[in-house]
Order: sequence, then C-alpha cells, then structure tokens
Amino acid sequence: MERPLRLTVLVYEPDENIRAVIRGAARSFAARRDVDLRVDWVVRAGQEDQIPRLITDTLVALVNAGMGESSRAAGRLICEGNPDCLLVYYGPPQDLTPLLSARPVAYNPEPESEAAWERLLEELTDRIESAGRLFRWSGKDRRYCLPTRAITHIRSERVYLDVFTASGASFRMIGKLDEAARQLPSPPFLRIHQSELVNTAYVRVMDRSRRCLVMEDGSELYISRAHYGEVLEWSEHR
Repeated sequence: MERPLRLTVLVYEPDENIRAVIRGAARSFAARRDVDLRVDWVVRAGQEDQIPRLITDTLVALVNAGMGESSRAAGRLICEGNPDCLLVYYGPPQDLTPLLSARPVAYNPEPESEAAWERLLEELTDRIESAGRLFRWSGKDRRYCLPTRAITHIRSERVYLDVFTASGASFRMIGKLDEAARQLPSPPFLRIHQSELVNTAYVRVMDRSRRCLVMEDGSELYISRAHYGEVLEWSEHR
C-alpha cells in the first residue's frame, strides 16, 4: 500500500465562519484524496509572528488578503521562511498589487464556498505532485510518498532507513542510503557520513571543533572523517 502524501497547510484567518468553511473543505478533500492532512491555524490579525515556527515544512499557505499590513507581513514571512510553499490569498476582489511581492500562486475570491476550496486544494496538490518535489520509496509491503522539502535528514540503520521530518514525524523503511541519495537533489542534500544524509536547509551551524552539524532543532549530527572535507567546503560557501 502507499502511505498518503503528507500535506501541511497554514491558514491565517481571523473569521471563525470562514475557518469553518475551510475546515470542512479540508476534511472532505483529505478523505476523498487519501491525503494525510495537517492544518495549522493563525486566528488573529497581528499574530503573524507565529508564522516562522510553523512555515518550515508547510506546503500550502492560505492567507486572508483583507487584513492590510498583517496580510502583507504574513506573505513576506512565508516567502522568506519557505520559498517552496505555495501561497494563496483569498477574500473579496480587491487590489492585490501590494501583496504580489510574496509571489502568490493563486487567488480565491470565494472564501465562503467549500466547493471552491476543495477545487483549489485539488489543484495545489496536483501541482505539488507534478513538480518533482516528492520523495517516493517502495518497500517490501508499502510505498512512501513524502515532500522532499520536509525531510531534515535520513539515517541508515542496517537494512533500514529512518527518515526524519521538520514536523517531528519519522518514518522507517527498508532500503539503502545510496539509493535515497540518488533520488534526492544535491544541493541541498549532503552526505556527511556513510550512514547519514542531511538536508542542509535545516543546518544552523557547523561546529568544527566537535566535527558535527547543529540542526535547527538543536540536535547534532556527527561528520565522518571521510566526508569532512566535502562538508567543510559546503560550510565555507553556504
């Protein structure tokens, strides 16, 4: 069997009625498409400071376009924090020019229509799946499908691969790290050990004295002697 695509969505919406519409559309969409859907909510204008901690592995962001400076700030934070995130503005038709610097991919003028939201989620999911941004892996009993952007590192343990993601979830699958490395883009993925492949987008700093990488979540990953030169070169040119 194939594990469903994990789709993480951020919604910036202060109106509970609109949140209820989006929530209903998301439930229907997830059930029909067999998508593992997680929705993070920012529910008050002026709380865009919550976005940086939520946006790292988010694939789709939905932002109410009618909140003035809060909408503009949200768009900027999303664009800066995760350039791969698909940003959608919505609300009554209006001048979107001030919001375009964040490079939105869509505008939904029907925030009160569940059917419109379902169609839009369908289109965005198809876009994600066709963009080659997914890590697909076939094991003996199932297939996996994960957003490449969400993977922080992959560790080899005997015949298994442990795939760690920015949301904190991890997946164990049968396979070899060399095969996974061939499927993932380099950069940003970098081999730091015979048994470790790292997404350098999640590296905070390289600690040369301790020969390790410190990740954004504070964890430390050891660099082997065989790969130290390559990692050092990456660090000096990052």
